[in-house]
Amino acid sequence: MSSGPLFITAVGSEVPALYPCVDLFLAPFLANLAAQVDDSLYSQDLGGEKHDELFLATFTILSSIGMLLSGILCVLASKFKLANLGAYLPYPVLCGFFSAV
Repeated sequence: MSSGPLFITAVGSEVPALYPCVDLFLAPFLANLAAQVDDSLYSQDLGGEKHDELFLATFTILSSIGMLLSGILCVLASKFKLANLGAYLPYPVLCGFFSAV
């Protein structure tokens, strides 16, 4: 999880196109999370003048928890060798899936 930002920092000055590509996939999910946090804070009338600070703290904690859970699931998938299930799928199905991604 920590090698991604290090890679972007090291290579980013040479390849500026890496900056928008890293977060492009997660943008809709993070936007949905931000909207839900903002609606929750607005409906409970929390924050007052410090609404932005409370929003950023809540959003940062929730996205960090999501990234941590995602990393844990990836490690568990590698421990249980879930990638081997792809051997049971026909080749055209796998090619169609990867071309859609």
